[in-house]
Amino acid sequence: MKDTRFAKIFFGTVVFTITSFAFAGYSYKRAQIANPEVLTQVAKHYNVAISDSNSGFYIISDDEGNYEKSEKTWDLDGKASAMTISTKAADVTLKASADDKYHVHATGRINSEKNKDLFDVDLQGTEIFISDEGKKTKHVTLEVQVPTQKLKVLRASSISGDFALQGTAADELHVVGVSGNLKFDGTNTKYIEAKSTSGDIQIDNKVPATIEAKSVSGNVKVKSPGMADAGFALHSVSGEIRNPFGSKNSGKTKISVSTTSGDIEITPSKSQ
Repeated sequence: MKDTRFAKIFFGTVVFTITSFAFAGYSYKRAQIANPEVLTQVAKHYNVAISDSNSGFYIISDDEGNYEKSEKTWDLDGKASAMTISTKAADVTLKASADDKYHVHATGRINSEKNKDLFDVDLQGTEIFISDEGKKTKHVTLEVQVPTQKLKVLRASSISGDFALQGTAADELHVVGVSGNLKFDGTNTKYIEAKSTSGDIQIDNKVPATIEAKSVSGNVKVKSPGMADAGFALHSVSGEIRNPFGSKNSGKTKISVSTTSGDIEITPSKSQ
């Protein structure tokens, strides 16, 4: 004779669970009639997020209450000629500064009992370091204003945040992301290195430049003056390649773009 004890225990547990959920749902509806704010009050008291729908309500863990708002601006000496930015998930925007100084502005939420700054910002010699390593943060945005013709090298990296470089001037721009998008909008540089795993890369540079862009599944678009005289090395495994300048591999500058499944598009600038 087969032992059916575990089958009975399993059946009893399923019935008990279904009954408990049904009773909880009924109790919630009755409580909501008596107090329409009960959902908000319970969520706040137990530090959870509760989603109500026609098919029932769902409870998920939410530690948002452990995070507090943080905002700060750093004004730095314009003599710095290099910058390194390292962030986990912040959306980063770089713009031209209206004066001869660097301005770093960060907003977001942080979980910390001591240091409430979203970033560590340090000027070491002629290089500025901006990092959120070791910090528990959420919903962070970082804006960096860069003096014109001051920056020689910019190195920036992020895991999931987006990068937007708006009119940024530097001798070299090196930007690496994992899932975030990288956008170079009106940048003024002679060398761009852009790498992303799944994010899209969009480059619109103002002057002829050597450009190296790599992505696994993201699309890559490149626009820059002087491409009629550039050499190209474009490769995509399963994506489309559109290049009106042909396939010559040597020139005054080099445009190297590779992606696995994304599309590659080379676009003439207005002057071409």
